[in-house]
Amino acid sequence: MELHHVLIPFSHCTTIVIAENHAPIQNIFPESGPTILATNRKYRDPFSNQIESKFPLVRRLILFPHCWAFFSILPEIDWTFPKVLDHNVTKFGYRERFLLDRYFRYEPYFISKNWPNQYFIWVSRIWRKIQNYLRPVVIWNKDMFGMYEIIIVPAAYDEHGENLILIGNNKTFELHFQNFYYLSNDLSSETGGYTNAWEPISCNAPNPHKCFQEIERIKKLIAERNKYFWKSVTFEIKYTEENIIDKIHTIKLSQHTGQVKLYKIANLATLDEFTTFLIFENFVNYNQSKVTNRHVFTSRESLEAAFASVLRPPDVSYIMDDVETFSFVSCYKVRPEVSFASALSAPFDGYIWIFLSSSFAAVVLLLKYLTERDMLDGILFTGGVCFEISLLADYTLKATRLLSTSGKFKLYYILALWTILCGVVLPNWYKTSFTMELIVPVKLSSPWKTIMNVKGVQVIIPFARFLDKARMEFNIKRHKRIAAFYEELKERLRELIRYEGDLKLFLEYKNVAYSLWLTTMNLRSQTAQENRTWDEISIHPIEYNDTTVLIKSLNSCGKIAMMDLKENVRLILPFLNDNKNGIVYEKGDDTFFSGIRGWRVVPVRGNYAEKTLKVLLSSGIYSYWEKWFKRVKPEKLFHHYANWTHPVNDAVSLLDYNSKIVTAFLVCGICLGVCGTAFVMEMKNAVLSKFLCRKFIYRVFK
Repeated sequence: MELHHVLIPFSHCTTIVIAENHAPIQNIFPESGPTILATNRKYRDPFSNQIESKFPLVRRLILFPHCWAFFSILPEIDWTFPKVLDHNVTKFGYRERFLLDRYFRYEPYFISKNWPNQYFIWVSRIWRKIQNYLRPVVIWNKDMFGMYEIIIVPAAYDEHGENLILIGNNKTFELHFQNFYYLSNDLSSETGGYTNAWEPISCNAPNPHKCFQEIERIKKLIAERNKYFWKSVTFEIKYTEENIIDKIHTIKLSQHTGQVKLYKIANLATLDEFTTFLIFENFVNYNQSKVTNRHVFTSRESLEAAFASVLRPPDVSYIMDDVETFSFVSCYKVRPEVSFASALSAPFDGYIWIFLSSSFAAVVLLLKYLTERDMLDGILFTGGVCFEISLLADYTLKATRLLSTSGKFKLYYILALWTILCGVVLPNWYKTSFTMELIVPVKLSSPWKTIMNVKGVQVIIPFARFLDKARMEFNIKRHKRIAAFYEELKERLRELIRYEGDLKLFLEYKNVAYSLWLTTMNLRSQTAQENRTWDEISIHPIEYNDTTVLIKSLNSCGKIAMMDLKENVRLILPFLNDNKNGIVYEKGDDTFFSGIRGWRVVPVRGNYAEKTLKVLLSSGIYSYWEKWFKRVKPEKLFHHYANWTHPVNDAVSLLDYNSKIVTAFLVCGICLGVCGTAFVMEMKNAVLSKFLCRKFIYRVFK
């Protein structure tokens, strides 16, 4: 059968035929479907953009989804393909993996392995040798293939030795589909899957679309078996002596089916471990001792950590959970934002004061216009009414002497309206609001909006923010934990340093990140850590049980702050403010270390872990358990290790009312002083008038 028949089932795919110049490809091109022929090729730079970024993916109404088909004609003569005949197969396939990985990565026409629907069809005369060569790689290095589907097509030269033909009869030819989840016969009955390492598929040349449908059917059935090939790194690292899986298994067996008390299981693990259990709950009983090279399901981690293991764009995807927001707490330059003027103006906001000033000026102008008296009289009357001074009768008597009847009516209307609103309602409203403001604690302010912009600042960050719980609880020396902390820190700083945009905020972050990078270099060894002084390093790790160190550092109220997750800072702040020294700490938000947290997902056909995780997220099950863990098993913060549960100092004595009380007494004293001065002057005038009157009468009647 002619060679072009093998291309027809993939005619709807982006088809690329790879062949050497001397390969027999005379009869390779089918009658339908465009085909790209690649002959003269060079190694591709692995750091450059791959070919998929240059192809538009336009959605069309076709029977099959878009796919990629890479045909290699006689790969055994391809200079980029591993030399199958020149090597003996190793047990664990390390050498084979290296050669195949180089082949997939450096071939200029291949695309990333995390793209679905990719078919590698190798038309070969030594197809059995290639199958034997791939066997250890498939068993021990499944993740290397990603979403690639390997198909081998047996071929041979015709009787003349000129053209390459497919092995088969006139109407059918055979394909061999790679079963990546092949298990031995004793395990196949448990998993209900295929037992062949290569599944044969007979293709009928007159009906090529049916051949592709059969390929898709077998591909899906094989992909469903990936659920048996998973493991969790979290369990393996933490529970080396005490296996949590066995404990969970015991709890499940001790309860009736369908009535498993998940709360008992949740008490055994952390949220990440319990999430892993929910995903693989149905396979707790399954014996995986004979399953080799399982896919790895990692716990939740930051986006930077998920993509930090490689220098080139990694072949993994990412499921986002939430955005980590950071806050900080410090007492650096924390002062009450109150003054004499602000205390007097506090009952009303700025808009009310502007409105009152405008009304005051308008009334003064109207009184001058109606009475034609001096403006000073109008100002004294309007202000006196506001201060509840009895000037209405005297002013009205003087102002209405020369007015007509209509003029008097207008004047009385204005005076009545102003007296009721600004002489009765407004003063009482103001006095009530002013009295209420006295019992409200003083607002504190700080000169900084974000702590990372303060020059020379020292920031304390808990280990748990940059190190996962497995490494936190694993028994490693402190200097190694510090080194791991700074390595994770530098991964976050590296992303900020690489910023090439023109946004002002991120440019500032870039400069700050670069200065922090310089201070955190060469801190891997214990000697290097001990030789650096406190001031030489801007970021300092701390354990949650180092409460004494934290309080001693922050109590200086210098350029130092503690930074943690926003929710943790909210819980820690009352503990820090409960001190006998009266030191007040303020919190603020900082987006410098904000990041995304989620799950790294390796490219796997029909990824069971990814599908189940998305169900947990979209259904609200994960959200429910996340809230349950925060309520029942909260993270142990600084106040937990200090045995602090509630304020021990008198809350009323710690509140600062002094500035407002002083202002109130000052206002009262000024008013009493003015009233006393007026009283003395009035008495003096009265006594003087009485004396002069008596003296005048005495002289008249003498």
